[in-house]
Amino acid sequence: MTALQQAGLVVVVLADGEAREAARDAAGSYDCPFCGNVTVSPQGWGDQQSYPAWMRAAYEAGGCASPACPANMTAGQLAAWREQRARQDAEKELRRRASAHMAAGRQLAEEKRAAERARLTAQAAGAGQCLDCLGYSLRKGHQPRLVRHRDPANCPVSRGR
Repeated sequence: MTALQQAGLVVVVLADGEAREAARDAAGSYDCPFCGNVTVSPQGWGDQQSYPAWMRAAYEAGGCASPACPANMTAGQLAAWREQRARQDAEKELRRRASAHMAAGRQLAEEKRAAERARLTAQAAGAGQCLDCLGYSLRKGHQPRLVRHRDPANCPVSRGR
């Protein structure tokens, strides 16, 4: 038993030499520092007869009980896994940047529409034109309708069309 094991720590080592420490609980079980999977000690299992051999092998080797954990990969598998993870991380970053770019573009377009709407509203108000007709045409996505009614109370928009 090493000094780390006596101190309540286990060192899980990958095939390429990367090592991380994991703290043991009172029963001796620990969480894998690479994947978070619990490796249960024989004392923590309870019924010794049903304690699986693969769990015992992982516990005694100071490894991980999960077959998908990087601690159980060969050096070649680990290199391929890391390359795949790097590729996935790069794709994720690319998607995040594209999403941020699209959001910035949408924000810019919205600001331009708001500025154009404010300009048209100020122009219409200054010329005594109907703001209801202007707002209706802009909401519908039509060309701005800049009209002045003979009788302002006779606006088709405010009458409900």
